[in-house]
Amino acid sequence: MDRRLHGFPNELASLTVYDGPPEQGASPVQNDEKAVAESLAQTWQLAPNKRGTWIICRSSNTPARVTQKIPAQM
Repeated sequence: MDRRLHGFPNELASLTVYDGPPEQGASPVQNDEKAVAESLAQTWQLAPNKRGTWIICRSSNTPARVTQKIPAQM
C-alpha cells in the first residue's frame, strides 16, 4: 500500500502523552530524553489515574491524527 498524500510520504511525526483527555491539555513532562540518530527518544513513567492516560499520534504531510486512551492495565 502506498502511504503517500500528494506524492509525499506520511510517517509518524509526533506522539503526545496526556494525563486525562487531550482536550484538558494536561501533557506530563517526560522522565528522560535522548537524541537517537536524527530523532528524539522520550520516556514517560506514568502512574494510574482516574482520568486515564491518552496519546495523540500525528503523521507528517497530513492533518490526520489518531487519539487513543491507553488501557489501564498497560
